[in-house]
Amino acid sequence: MSKRIIVIPDVHAPYHSEPALGAALQIIKWYKPDRIVILGDFLDFDPLSAHSPDSIAHRAAVSMEYEFEIGNKIFDSLVRYCQDIVYLEGNHEDRANKYIDKHPEVRGLVEPEKGLCFKDRRVAGQKIKHYEYNQCHREGNLYFTHGTYTGQHHAQKHVSMYGRSLVYGHLHDVQMHTHASPIDISCKHAAISLGCLCDRNPSYMRNAPNRWVHCVGVAHIRDNGNFNIDPVIISDGVASYAGKVFEAI
Repeated sequence: MSKRIIVIPDVHAPYHSEPALGAALQIIKWYKPDRIVILGDFLDFDPLSAHSPDSIAHRAAVSMEYEFEIGNKIFDSLVRYCQDIVYLEGNHEDRANKYIDKHPEVRGLVEPEKGLCFKDRRVAGQKIKHYEYNQCHREGNLYFTHGTYTGQHHAQKHVSMYGRSLVYGHLHDVQMHTHASPIDISCKHAAISLGCLCDRNPSYMRNAPNRWVHCVGVAHIRDNGNFNIDPVIISDGVASYAGKVFEAI
């Protein structure tokens, strides 16, 4: 059965871009997806970062309350248009696991599935599939993960190492690389990096140049597993796709 999918790259709430997210929501409303795939780093988990000030008061579990509050509001805006969500953890969600290893007393307080109320959401009828960091989700012949490799040619590295068609985030830019077997023309794969929906000039960047691009993925998986996926670029909170213009209300 064919399936319409919207792919949401790194949001990093509460450091997200309101205009970019607003345009993405308008695309979701129009496309009416059967499923939304979140590629990870949905929350920033800044209080649990190893780069945060080494202060128990600053990094206590209670300091995650604000991020979870904002994250739940964004999550609610997504499920308003689609109740079927795939949530892939990114390296920022993994900050919670690393923090728990050092401070087991906060177990049950800082995990994304707890803070984003996955149990209650499932009881309410929302279908949520949750993957750990570095796991992959599959739709037909297309795979989704947060992203593993960095560097200038990261799409080439991803398709080479995974050997499958793959959509990922993590690098915050838009990049694609295709690979076809020289001995079997039917064996071809592509890796696609889908940018981000976070602030493109956060304070820690201090106006440094970067390749970050606001983007969402619009995918269609056909009955035989083959697919099309389009990276839809969002510029200044406005996107054009399929002859239509989308912007935050």
